[in-house]
Amino acid sequence: MKRLALIFALVGIVSGSSVSHANGLTKLAGTSWNTLFRTTIHFGRNGKVSGFAGCNRYGGNYSQNGKRVHIGRVFSTKKACPARRMGREYLMFRKLRDVYKFKGTRKTLFLLDRRGNTVFTLLPKRK
Repeated sequence: MKRLALIFALVGIVSGSSVSHANGLTKLAGTSWNTLFRTTIHFGRNGKVSGFAGCNRYGGNYSQNGKRVHIGRVFSTKKACPARRMGREYLMFRKLRDVYKFKGTRKTLFLLDRRGNTVFTLLPKRK
């Protein structure tokens, strides 16, 4: 479990605009995030979530109510890749289901589970 937490603690780099104020990020809509493992997540303004999971592209729906966020079941393309990459992708899809709320700023975003444990840590993308 600690290894999994370390993998997802390393996940992340941000791109796109974000709405924030002194207390941090308030809206995910319209933001795009990249990870250290070349995976991405984009929160569309239309309630759609999409990205690249390391081998396959994925998509689905999300909703946000204040700091709570729910990512629905995602679908993905069916491209085959080396086992290590497929394993990371599988974990990413599993962990997306655990996301319950978020906190962060333009510099760091934390996607958290119901207990407040960090599921993903996302960091700013260098331009």
